[in-house]
Amino acid sequence: MTEKKRKFVIFAHSGTYDKLYQTTTLAVTAAAMGEEVYVVLFFEALRKFVEQRSDEFDMSPEFQNQGKDVYEKMKVLNPNSITEMVDTVKCLGTLRFLACSANVAFMGLKKEDVLARVDEIMGLPSILKLAADAETKLYI
Repeated sequence: MTEKKRKFVIFAHSGTYDKLYQTTTLAVTAAAMGEEVYVVLFFEALRKFVEQRSDEFDMSPEFQNQGKDVYEKMKVLNPNSITEMVDTVKCLGTLRFLACSANVAFMGLKKEDVLARVDEIMGLPSILKLAADAETKLYI
């Protein structure tokens, strides 16, 4: 009998580089460890992912004047871009990106553009049902 994979769900809301980076490193690490990972994209995280702008530098306001220094250290310690990390692990088949249908409309995104980048567009009830039995749920 095959062992059921653990389910890991990340609700990604923010589109700043530091939060997209954290979302990505958690997602690709869990996927590489064999977990079934779902990244549900909302608002600016969705826009940046669809527009392929995840690697743009803009740190959260709490970094204040240190944002650029932290960003430079991140690039030294892990020179792979967010896009490269996703592309490397996506082929394992354990990492899926989902878009909330309401957020697609809120952000004025075209459905065909979104579907070119994510695995599926889902309504919030379906997203919550998917996440209900996840062992790990994170909001970033």
